[in-house]
Amino acid sequence: MAGEQFLDRITEIDDILRSIKSLLSDIKTSIAPSEQPPTDVEVAEKHLPFYSEGTLSPNVTLELQIRSDNQQGLGSSGRTGWISNDGTVNDLKYRISDGNGKSEWITLKPGEIKNYDRDGDIWFDMVELISELGTDYRCEFTR
Repeated sequence: MAGEQFLDRITEIDDILRSIKSLLSDIKTSIAPSEQPPTDVEVAEKHLPFYSEGTLSPNVTLELQIRSDNQQGLGSSGRTGWISNDGTVNDLKYRISDGNGKSEWITLKPGEIKNYDRDGDIWFDMVELISELGTDYRCEFTR
């Protein structure tokens, strides 16, 4: 008789554990992030810097949305920052958009860094980068 009670109790515990496992699965499903974040959401102003680094493919323009990037956009135009050509051979060209117009293309030689510290009337809404033969770059912008 004691053996039957023991087996009944084990069966009850097994049923409870299965129920808990099912509930946990439901909870995970309900709190899982959506497939893609909405693109029309206004970006809140942030105090963390916008940072990007990588390798530019030859003749491919990279647009960095300093103000409105969904992941790390500042929520307003940047005022300070720097751009670095980390390559050793090829030039890097960039131009700055303040939301109303774009600058001329500015060239950075390999290893060169350009700093901006609330310079004049320069506002970083978007920055375009390009390299004729490809190069490595890094940049950072803050409000």
